[in-house]
Amino acid sequence: GPGMVQTQRVQGDHVQQAGSLVNPDKLRFDLTHYEKVTLEQITSVERLVNDIIRKNIKVSATEMPFDKAKESGAVAMFGEKYGDRVRVIDVPGFSRELCGGTHVERTGDIGAFKIVSESALASGVRRIEAVTGEVTLFGAQENEKIVRGLEFLLKVPAPAIVHRIESQQRLLKELQRKLKVHESASNAIDIVPLIREARIVDGVSVVHAKVRSGDMDAFKDLAVRIKQKMKSGIVVLGTVLQEKPSLVVAVSDDLSGKIPAGDFIKVVAREINGGGGGSATLATAGSKDAALLDRAMSSVPGLLTAYLQRSDP
Repeated sequence: GPGMVQTQRVQGDHVQQAGSLVNPDKLRFDLTHYEKVTLEQITSVERLVNDIIRKNIKVSATEMPFDKAKESGAVAMFGEKYGDRVRVIDVPGFSRELCGGTHVERTGDIGAFKIVSESALASGVRRIEAVTGEVTLFGAQENEKIVRGLEFLLKVPAPAIVHRIESQQRLLKELQRKLKVHESASNAIDIVPLIREARIVDGVSVVHAKVRSGDMDAFKDLAVRIKQKMKSGIVVLGTVLQEKPSLVVAVSDDLSGKIPAGDFIKVVAREINGGGGGSATLATAGSKDAALLDRAMSSVPGLLTAYLQRSDP
């Protein structure tokens, strides 16, 4: 009904209806418009339509010949087929349209009007969907539930929700940036000199070193990178994370039966008064005393010799 005229009033005469669906409690309205309908425009349309609803104007429906209806200024809907006789719905002072469907005796019968979505249907065609009557209340109640849930999760009152989410997004971006820096720092460690300094212990190639790392994942990745480059061998690395010593042992597949990483790391971890474990190819350990780490790293070749001799038949 009045929606078309109010939309033209808000957005300009270039707006034409390009299709519609009208049910007692909802409507869909497609219109020719070259850009997104703004929130301000949607609010204006809602205010105008609800103003007409509150005025409870008596609506008249008259049948007349099509030509006479056009002369009277009734808005014909784009692309619709009309017979010789048409029904004209008149809301005095607001709109006069040709209409074949639902209508009310008074505008107040509509109850309330709320636009629930606005989207692009095709190039130059926008779709507006709205609800009326008690469905607008149900929608408001659903939204209220969502807002209450957000207040609880974000621990702020409703007006501060958007600000809180914006600040969390900024924090997330900053953390992602820092993570990238840590990852690139870990990847920047040149593994070639470490491999060059590998020791041969009872025929087994061993890389053992204390390194700097951003976090546990980057630390483990470094050990795996060295192991992959070595083809056959064992990697034992130490680092200090949050002032606590951490160890990682990576073992190539061919040696994982003879020197399982999860088993050998326990031997090294004893040197820092810690414990750990893992799979046969990758294991980690930690403790609280960072002062013991240097000595533990330098004792790796001796520990490996003892371990191999113990496990020899």
